[in-house]
Amino acid sequence: MTSRPSPKFPGISAAIIAGGLATRMGGAAKAFLELGGEAILDRQLAVLRPRFAEIILSVGHDSPDPASAKALAARGLVVVKDEYESAGPLAGLHAALEGSRTPWLFAVACDMPFLDGDLIDRIAAGIAWAGDAEAVVPVRRGRPEPLHAFYRRVIAPEARKCLDEGRRAMVDLISTVRSTLLRERNLPGLNQSYTWQNLNTPADLEAAAEALTRLAGSGSRREG
Repeated sequence: MTSRPSPKFPGISAAIIAGGLATRMGGAAKAFLELGGEAILDRQLAVLRPRFAEIILSVGHDSPDPASAKALAARGLVVVKDEYESAGPLAGLHAALEGSRTPWLFAVACDMPFLDGDLIDRIAAGIAWAGDAEAVVPVRRGRPEPLHAFYRRVIAPEARKCLDEGRRAMVDLISTVRSTLLRERNLPGLNQSYTWQNLNTPADLEAAAEALTRLAGSGSRREG
């Protein structure tokens, strides 16, 4: 059996946050939607696996269904379930932090098909100079992007406290812990990256297919 090459960041896990109901997508599991003949989940794994020590999929309180569970097992993912029902992505992040085996965790939404490995690497570099920061979060056009960010595992209790107090927005956690915010001046090209295109509706999926065609035409490729 061929062993897996050592990841670029052996002290960091990645968590794909996939616990949403996807009501605007007709309830479809976004991670398994196909773009260019490939599941979004597999597009993400192609970028995440070379980088991170383990890949966690954080799913909803009542997920996954048997078919999805079989597909996830085939991909060798660590699956964790939200402890808090219908509490949004913060509950998914909390479950991932609790289930992680590494000091740091990179959290990303399951509906982002255009992950850019170079951008992830540059955000990860912020950990080295962020000192005692407990979260390293990019800020795009004035707004934090907490579902494409790095978190210390030790803040799991703070995430739990936010959830218990009914503060369920990701920014509630970011404002509670020591956070380093990275802006365009720190990450040139941040605002223009295709990374931020996510899929909430069938129209978004169509737009992503068009973007994929443009990227192919320009000679751009997914960063592996």
